[in-house]
Amino acid sequence: MDVSPKELQVCVPSDRDEKCNRTFGVYTKDLHEISSWLKKCGIDTVVMESTGVYWQPLFRVLKEDGFEVIKSSSREVLHLQKEMEQMNLKIDNAFSDILGKSGQAIIKAILEGERAPEKLAALADRRCKKSKEEIMHSLEATWDEDHLFVMKQCQDLYEYYKKQIAEVEAEINRLVSEYTAQVDTEKAKKMERSKKQKQLHNEISFDIEQHAFSLWGVNVMRMPAMSKNSLLRLVAELGADFTDKFPDARHFQSWANLVPDNKISGGQLLSSRAPKRKNPVGQVFRQCGLLMESRRHLEPSGHTELDRAIPDVGAYGQWRHWRKQLCQGYQGVLSQCQCARITRHQWQQHPQYVR
Repeated sequence: MDVSPKELQVCVPSDRDEKCNRTFGVYTKDLHEISSWLKKCGIDTVVMESTGVYWQPLFRVLKEDGFEVIKSSSREVLHLQKEMEQMNLKIDNAFSDILGKSGQAIIKAILEGERAPEKLAALADRRCKKSKEEIMHSLEATWDEDHLFVMKQCQDLYEYYKKQIAEVEAEINRLVSEYTAQVDTEKAKKMERSKKQKQLHNEISFDIEQHAFSLWGVNVMRMPAMSKNSLLRLVAELGADFTDKFPDARHFQSWANLVPDNKISGGQLLSSRAPKRKNPVGQVFRQCGLLMESRRHLEPSGHTELDRAIPDVGAYGQWRHWRKQLCQGYQGVLSQCQCARITRHQWQQHPQYVR
């Protein structure tokens, strides 16, 4: 998949559809149309470009619909695939992700001098869908020295970036830990985790969910569509005492650029557009709202993520505060998803309601 702000280019193997290369729009209905077409074509693994932010809505829709989605953004990884292809080394045909456990084990063995296809195939994880014979065939290559040299350079760069990212995350963890240590953390031990599915790649290595709970006393990860990366951004932008800086939720929504700038004359609404200025906090909530709009269904239990989050909030006022940020900030997306059907009376009947 090739992702851009105005269109999405999707290509499947030529034997799956007569028109194997199609162009789609970028609206929510187009994302679901892509998912339906891929299912019709028998596709279960998708590789997509992940530069910028335009890939994120499509990524989430495909993940929700059960696809294995691989983000391809690293120049070194793309170069690594190019060098393997020139040697007719088809690792990417045998495995859905060359950065996974099996792909990395085989690449490292090749760079250490192993060439026998049967020995390389034996390094594949037993859960791989391809048979050993297919994997062996994909590992028969020309082994050109110049391409092997470039492969090693790309792999070394990839390992270096991984190390750099780990060091950055360790420093962020240290700083956040020092910051949360200055805040009352009595509620931290009582946190109920969100139990959201872990990311296959680019998962934050430290416990940002616990850190955020220590700051706010509310598990924001239990909000619909909230991810660890988004939560880390909120922690960095808001801090522990941001609620003290706003008289009420409406002032916070306005600051975050989540409400339209209504122009009214003579009692009539002339225009209603959100200001063009960008706010990092508002962007996080808008992204969550876009994902919620794409879901348009309830979970099998009949409840949504917001319903499960309610007991964790502990007080109606706090819950309403967070609910309004999404509900009003994204023009009622929660109502469209049936997430806003809980009334104040229903909330007061909850056993964990605190007056």
